Amino acid sequence: MKAVLVALALAPALAGSAPGSDPVSALKEHDIRQAIDISADRLEVRTKDNVAVFEGRVEAVQEDLKLQADRITVHYQLRRADNADDRPPAIARIDATGNVQLSSPSERVAGDWGVYDMEQKIVTLGGSVILTRDKTMVRGDRLQVNLETGVTRLETADAGAGVGGEQGRVRGRFVPAEKQP
Repeated sequence: MKAVLVALALAPALAGSAPGSDPVSALKEHDIRQAIDISADRLEVRTKDNVAVFEGRVEAVQEDLKLQADRITVHYQLRRADNADDRPPAIARIDATGNVQLSSPSERVAGDWGVYDMEQKIVTLGGSVILTRDKTMVRGDRLQVNLETGVTRLETADAGAGVGGEQGRVRGRFVPAEKQP
């Protein structure tokens, strides 16, 4: 894959950071220890596989982070093998497919699929990815946000892919913030 760290110009436009710093997401230091509320039309729990599958207008909310998709699969692990402590299982990963949207108060990302890796503290969206903040927008094939560092990476596939007719290129439109009088 051809990787491009989201342009330095994107840092001030998307996260309000100083020029010359790494592009930082507003999701930096998102508290993954908070509860996740999930709603859907249907739920299937596969206890043997430690998986819960939510289907139909699925919405998962954790603090100010919202994940929406047609289908979300939650991979969980019991805290102890015998679950003798009666604590709820820990979520290891959430997979999302179909019309995936991830939003925070300041950013919105849309893609075809997504993975929220709770252990690595990384959110990845793929397919036709569009990241927007205010009027600024960037497009690519795969976006990764490190929730611990806030660094956002946008990539395109090698040959034959890309968005907007451009093969293997990340594209963006950067609109400066309007000055307040």
